[in-house]
Amino acid sequence: MPDFGKRINAILIFCRSPYRVIAPDVIAPVGSDEEAKVVGKGLSDLKTSGLAGGREHLEAAANELSAGHFADSVRESMHAVESVVRVLEPDGDFSKALAKLEAKTNIHGALKKGFVAIYGFSSDEQGIRHPLLESGT
Repeated sequence: MPDFGKRINAILIFCRSPYRVIAPDVIAPVGSDEEAKVVGKGLSDLKTSGLAGGREHLEAAANELSAGHFADSVRESMHAVESVVRVLEPDGDFSKALAKLEAKTNIHGALKKGFVAIYGFSSDEQGIRHPLLESGT
């Protein structure tokens, strides 16, 4: 049933549910339809870019958010960012790899600072610094 997710999403919208189908296999709480589109596009882009670890972490973040595990959602979201950064720039620690990417791409300085700050915050929590770099690892 190829349009099953679309049909479920239409029902969720009709019922004014705070949840949306953001990917064929992911239902998550959203604040707006625009947010659902952005997260869905992020999942899709990660898949088509071959960044499976980042996609798995982003999907896990949505699942943790759905379960009301907000700290775990933040952790998984940060793992998604770290996974992508380390695959694109494998040398060095997170902040050094992010600095190298900033030099190569157009990452806004405030966004980079935010990533570094959230990374530092999430690194202080026990046992959460093990992002998936490849699917199944």
